[in-house]
Amino acid sequence: MVALNAGATLYAADVVISVGDGVDRARTVLDAGDAVSKLEELASYTQRFG
Repeated sequence: MVALNAGATLYAADVVISVGDGVDRARTVLDAGDAVSKLEELASYTQRFG
């Protein structure tokens, strides 16, 4: 479900040429762990303001 949502978002933003391509790209990022890394980076950044 996450990959489908991300894929549709990438398509709507004209980053990919189809929702399917967006889903493939999202799955690649999720499988590589890059999404978790970015989320942890964002959490660390926002903790500075709390």
